[in-house]
Amino acid sequence: MSAIICPFCGRESASQDYCTKCRTRFTKEVRAIAYPAEDDPRSDRIGPFSTRTAKYLGWVLLVLLLVAFVLATELTGNGLSGSGLR
Repeated sequence: MSAIICPFCGRESASQDYCTKCRTRFTKEVRAIAYPAEDDPRSDRIGPFSTRTAKYLGWVLLVLLLVAFVLATELTGNGLSGSGLR
């Protein structure tokens, strides 16, 4: 018997009778809709990127937006250096 993905908690269960993580009993209806671990249809992708790459790209984008905001406010004179606060 192979491991199945629990449809309730989403984790891999070693038993066919109950989930070894959340302890939910598997009836024949639940076993009929549960996927085997090797056929797991869930994707580890966000669009064309893997989750890890997308996370790094998100942080880079956030930093670039922050730098652009600081540069825009400093160049227009509305930043900290133009406000008279020291």
